[in-house]
Amino acid sequence: MAAPRRRPLPAACLALLLAACGADAPAAQPPAGPSDPAAFEAARATAVRLQDGGGDERETLDALLAAHALDPAHAGINRRLGRAYSDAKLHEKALGHFSRAFASEPSDHETLLSIVTLRVRLGLLDQALSELPALLDDPEYAGEARYQKALILDQQGRREEALALVRDASDLSLELGYRCRSLHGRYLFEHGSWAEAEQEFARALAGRADYKEALRGMADCARRLGREDDARRWDGVLALFIELTDNIHMKSQRHAGERRAVLEQLVATYPAWGKGFLNLADVQAQLGDRPAACATLRAWLLRHGQQLAAADRGLVLARFCEDAP
Repeated sequence: MAAPRRRPLPAACLALLLAACGADAPAAQPPAGPSDPAAFEAARATAVRLQDGGGDERETLDALLAAHALDPAHAGINRRLGRAYSDAKLHEKALGHFSRAFASEPSDHETLLSIVTLRVRLGLLDQALSELPALLDDPEYAGEARYQKALILDQQGRREEALALVRDASDLSLELGYRCRSLHGRYLFEHGSWAEAEQEFARALAGRADYKEALRGMADCARRLGREDDARRWDGVLALFIELTDNIHMKSQRHAGERRAVLEQLVATYPAWGKGFLNLADVQAQLGDRPAACATLRAWLLRHGQQLAAADRGLVLARFCEDAP
């Protein structure tokens, strides 16, 4: 099935990103540690503040590159550059920075997973496959690693082996196995087993409610099963998530109003996504609307807070509710 059309990156931002770095990685790892620790720490703090605060894309990238120039081997800055380039769909550049980070911290399996994921996207399948064993043996990353291995096998024309990997994810929690369940759902859908596929997509969403591939699968299954109203609803939810995550401007503070509007639609139409309430409350508070943020938190607690103790509910409400107990 064809992938959804993504909103193109603005030309100015894309040009900046393309010009920002040269080679993806140096031939040899640069010496560890900055020559001017104080200057590096100031540059690092600025870059972190901008990136975590949703700063302007160009300003954030410039700040990250300034810190990187002072310490090219710093794992944290390389990880942040890797994420920035990944967000811009510049996978080769992202891979270069994640590789630098992993060279500095070879026990960091989260970064290793980013490297494997990027290699798969770039078609570097043999390299990705060779790096998977450590992740498959790590309980925290076993679900993601199994999913990436299934993708590799499928791209190598080994569909039956890929299917065998994801057919039974009972050894994985819903939270760790959602990608495997969704991929199994896609295989079932392509085989014409639409009702069974829908069940797998639903299990995937129980593990991660904002997983776009499973949302797309729910829409596809509902359509094939003749439930057009359900299909349109899932299509609408998916479109909102694509707008929220694939529009690079949505992450910047200057577009907080647009982000709020999308989150409000998502919370209204898809309340199963609990994280959406929390994200919305944060944006509402950033925009100075603390009463709305308080109301959003109360709505989240009403739907998703049943497992919280009374004291914890009070702590949550105290973030934005002046009358919290």
